[in-house]
Formats: sequence, structure tokens, C-alpha cells
Amino acid sequence: PVYNNVQIKYSLAKSAKVYISLHYDGGLTTYQTPYRQEDEGDHSISLNMSGMPTGSYVIYIHADDLVASGGLIKL
Repeated sequence: PVYNNVQIKYSLAKSAKVYISLHYDGGLTTYQTPYRQEDEGDHSISLNMSGMPTGSYVIYIHADDLVASGGLIKL
């Protein structure tokens, strides 16, 4: 569960163009980072969720043509 801030950690096997999107209940996009070129290795981003409604969210990490997802609950 998340109250205010969440840190998203991910690792890239190779350099890629990356963006992260956060989707609220039912698929509504509530946040999206700009595209950025990142090197291979470990990365993280911190999101402030204090102003977002409580509920279920899905986080998508887009790296070139690949997508990984994970869920979180905002309390």
C-alpha cells in the first residue's frame, strides 16, 4: 500500500527509450513521464501520489517495444 510517495525501481538489460505511465481504476491514465533515453542498468523514479484518489493503480514501464507492469494500492 502507498500513502504519499512510491519509488519504482527497474533494471534495463540494454539502453532503451523509456517512459512510465500510471493508470487508475479502469485504465484512466493519471500520470506519464516524458520519453527519455536511459542506459542499461538499474534505475528508479519517485512518484508523489498524495493528491491522487485512493484505489487500485497499474504502473507500466515502457522500454522500446517492451512493457512491464505492476500494481499498487493507494490508501
